[in-house]
Amino acid sequence: MSVWRERIASVLTWRGGLPPRLGLQHVYIHLSALIALPSTAIALAVLSLSYAGYSELRSAAVTLPIVWILSLLVRVAAQMLAIGSHGDEFEMVVGPAGNISNDYEHLSGPSMLSYAVAGQSATLLLALLGLLVLGAIAPAPASGLTMASILDFQAGWGSNAWASQIVWVNGFLFVLHLLPAAPFDARALIVGWTRVSQPNLPPWRLHRLLASTDSHLAVALAGFALAMIATRLATMDSVLFWYALLFVSMYLLTVSQLEAFQAQQEEEFAEPELPHAWKKRDPSSTINIQRQSKLMSEYRSASAYAESVELSSMAETLDIDEILRKLHREGQDALSPFEKEALLSASREIQARRQNPQSH
Repeated sequence: MSVWRERIASVLTWRGGLPPRLGLQHVYIHLSALIALPSTAIALAVLSLSYAGYSELRSAAVTLPIVWILSLLVRVAAQMLAIGSHGDEFEMVVGPAGNISNDYEHLSGPSMLSYAVAGQSATLLLALLGLLVLGAIAPAPASGLTMASILDFQAGWGSNAWASQIVWVNGFLFVLHLLPAAPFDARALIVGWTRVSQPNLPPWRLHRLLASTDSHLAVALAGFALAMIATRLATMDSVLFWYALLFVSMYLLTVSQLEAFQAQQEEEFAEPELPHAWKKRDPSSTINIQRQSKLMSEYRSASAYAESVELSSMAETLDIDEILRKLHREGQDALSPFEKEALLSASREIQARRQNPQSH
């Protein structure tokens, strides 16, 4: 996990009071789960007492949080079983939507795929099971049994009410985890698939890909939601769902900025990559592949002699850094003759410093 995620987790993860692990190693309860579920129960109770038309929700204030907790337990258990022995190295922080920790980034690509698929599969199977029970026991109306009548949210203490809430809760969790952003499982699926298909891809490039995906999806959802809100307001229809979609787009946009920031931090500390053009010898160039590779190797080893470099030499080193970054970004053809000569001079200085360390 990155630094900002570790700081957030250290503040919001509940580690006091009752034992947070509940018998599972490296499994914690997030503070948001302890706030969201009771708040949902209180909101349903207040709504049922305030409006006569919602009096049936009084029982849902008790049953819905129970269904939610059990659904989360099934989801988390399936993911822990999927990663198997890797669970000893994996920290899971359970929030209102399941695991909200990105610690799966330390797993291998196949383990990440198993983790993501297991969570979504468990949630989808629960939703299908509830739907099957509803279809079997739901009373057929006079107009016939339809999908709308089956999916109608039901409250109460009967089997149909429990099955209805299982469908709604797990359907909501399944759709929520289709978002390709932290902490949802679609992000783990993208990261795992990329690790499997492109094992040599630098981490910062992966975060750039995630940032681009999230930002493009955020713009698309925001445009669609605003168009639907304008249309619904013109026809005096309900716009609550489209406001929720607009909120999702804002969340994706925020997460994309965090992914881009993490990519920038990782790129700054990443070792420079050899440009693709260096894989072939360029006879017209004054610096061939062997000399470039040697220069890069010698420059990386210069950190061992950093304490003996004077302030004037440090300024020159900063200039060399800029030239090397230009090499990394644009390739050798973008260098001017002066920059190529500066690289050669830096290489000779490093060689001389290594051969005569006491003279510096």
